[in-house]
Amino acid sequence: SAHLVVARNLGADSLARWLGERGWTVDRRASKRGYRLLDVTPTGR
Repeated sequence: SAHLVVARNLGADSLARWLGERGWTVDRRASKRGYRLLDVTPTGR
């Protein structure tokens, strides 16, 4: 698993969608000051 901090204006939402389409489970844990905290794990784990 990974914890990613990505700026919203650099494509955090697109990255989350892209990872989800490729079989990863993505949970947006927090959003603050233009940043997203994403928890990413392989699907099924």
